[in-house]
Amino acid sequence: MQTKPAFIATTPQPGHYDIDPDRSRVTFATRHLFGLGRVKGSLAIRGGTADVADPIAASALYAEIETASFRTKSRQRDRSVLSPRFLDPAGHPVMIFRSDRIEAEGQHGQGPATKERGLEPSGVPGPSGSGVSPKSGVPPQANTARP
Repeated sequence: MQTKPAFIATTPQPGHYDIDPDRSRVTFATRHLFGLGRVKGSLAIRGGTADVADPIAASALYAEIETASFRTKSRQRDRSVLSPRFLDPAGHPVMIFRSDRIEAEGQHGQGPATKERGLEPSGVPGPSGSGVSPKSGVPPQANTARP
């Protein structure tokens, strides 16, 4: 049996793109409870830009993420994460994600692209070491940027 990917990833043309907040979200997956349970969630993107370069590795991303939009499938977890102890959306309504590198498919065994540099939670600048990867099988319209 052969399977086909849900979409074929292509590199966008070089240029400056605005991220469409109505069609874009930050999604994440992690583990909790000593790595026994998987947690998936999302946050809304307020706005941002993608500067696509040639070569693609020289591209950059900037996104403003609404901290109050943090959602998982657990109301208790969401309340805890949205409290002043963690994200504190009342005091810090926006997180900034900046990237100064994008790796093309196949490098380091990652998915279609990996955007890295830093997430600035609660207005504290600096690299977080977090990597962000689009999920395999996500249709291209789910990650929309407009020139």
